[in-house]
Amino acid sequence: MARPSDFWHKRLTRRQALSSLAFGSLSLAILGACRQEAAAPTAPAQAPAASPTPTRPAAASPTAAATPAATPAKAAESPVPTVAPGTKITIALVPKLVHPFFEDVRQGAAQKAEELGVEFQWVAPQTADPAIQVQMIEDLIAKQVHAISISPNEPKSVEPVIAEGMSKGILMMTFDADSPESKRVMYIGTDNKAAGKTQGETLAKLLGGTGKIGIITGGLGALNLNQRIEGLKEGIGPNIEVVDTQATDDDLQKGLSVSEAMLRAHP
Repeated sequence: MARPSDFWHKRLTRRQALSSLAFGSLSLAILGACRQEAAAPTAPAQAPAASPTPTRPAAASPTAAATPAATPAKAAESPVPTVAPGTKITIALVPKLVHPFFEDVRQGAAQKAEELGVEFQWVAPQTADPAIQVQMIEDLIAKQVHAISISPNEPKSVEPVIAEGMSKGILMMTFDADSPESKRVMYIGTDNKAAGKTQGETLAKLLGGTGKIGIITGGLGALNLNQRIEGLKEGIGPNIEVVDTQATDDDLQKGLSVSEAMLRAHP
């Protein structure tokens, strides 16, 4: 049986791996833009004659499962960012809030930034406030950073600011929580519904297939958390009742109060 310390080590490793993957993907995308600009050939003095045989465009390369890209139609509306060779690349990460979970993410991103030799900015709201998060992203766009990775508090709230960043040549992506209808170039994170279903199935086994449960979540507007709840409800089956669902706004003290109130209401 795995020790508790093994569990926490694995969880921390996954968090840091997630941030490293997200940070590394953005860095490689920007470095690719640098290389494209550096390698762009000058136009020949005389253009070669056009081939009479029409050519078909090359097939698009498959998107990696871990980093699904935005739909081609959305991506085509935004300019491809270019970075002059020798430019110091700046990438910003914007989590939902200041929280121990995201501290592991910050550490992983900082490590990857040092490895890649790029500048890293970490900008986190004190609370899970969508409006404050959007303002922070707008400030980063005004500073003309090269890329911004966001864990949205609410998927809809960041759609306009993601579109703004992309329109100005800034690579915008999401991690941990997605904004699937936005123009972000990629999302890196967990299959949240599948994770929730696994949790629900495990919980059902522990309860013997019947019983009552309460759900305490960070925020009712967070897409990733709602996907986990959806999966959990599917995993527990029809004979386990969800008596209540409450949000803590990712506040530890509020979480304690909500838990105590739920236990009193459903002893």
